[in-house]
Amino acid sequence: MRRAVLVIAMFCGSLQASQIAVYLSAPSSESSTVTFSGGVTSTTETFNSGSGRYSSYTSAIGTYTGPILIQAADQYGGANGSNYMVFGAQNSSSAPVTLTLNAPADYFGFWWSAGDANNGITLYSSGTKLAHLSTADISNLLSGQKVTALNGQQYNSSQYYCNPNNTSQDCSEPFAYVNLVATGLTFDTIVFDNSNTTGTGFESDNHTVANGTAIVPTTSVTVENLVLATPEPGTTVLLLSALGLLGCGRVRRKLGA
Repeated sequence: MRRAVLVIAMFCGSLQASQIAVYLSAPSSESSTVTFSGGVTSTTETFNSGSGRYSSYTSAIGTYTGPILIQAADQYGGANGSNYMVFGAQNSSSAPVTLTLNAPADYFGFWWSAGDANNGITLYSSGTKLAHLSTADISNLLSGQKVTALNGQQYNSSQYYCNPNNTSQDCSEPFAYVNLVATGLTFDTIVFDNSNTTGTGFESDNHTVANGTAIVPTTSVTVENLVLATPEPGTTVLLLSALGLLGCGRVRRKLGA
């Protein structure tokens, strides 16, 4: 009987809640700085092999469906002076763009250039909504004078403004590399939206995905943990996990008796 109790205790200690955390890389970052344990590598779509308007675009990480424009770097985007993806004002389309990944991932990063509060991203798994990121939350974070990195280093929020490739351009909007790190779940579809408006654009570049244990640099800034939609895949497992956690206290008390 004691052996069975020990097994339960070990199980209780291994439970991990599902979450999706959002981080900003250090100012002026234009590509992912997140690494992964166990030799896992990431894959990046740079948009450098395309140009013009697309209703379907096959990339290194998956297929983009919806009206997108891939264009040369300008004041609004183009990491390191390269091509970038945009929709909204630039291609007169308010329709969302769906990225169907080649394989499930638990990490997605993108260079968010000329950012505005209309931009948004929704993550799905097998057709079920997991969570939505409103970039308005990032704008709100950067509205303060300073932000603090995981290692305690402070950045002036102004360091995230102006195009880093020409610091005299577009200084009224933020430019930041955004990282979404999922724990305990994966996603296979990403939907980009611009709040159904063509009044602004959703400019982005260097879309990076991976499936592994992410190592987020301590120079990164925490934005938030996304609110997971309900029901979500694995809800039953999470419920059982919660019940297991409730029982863990009882198990530990018995072991210590």
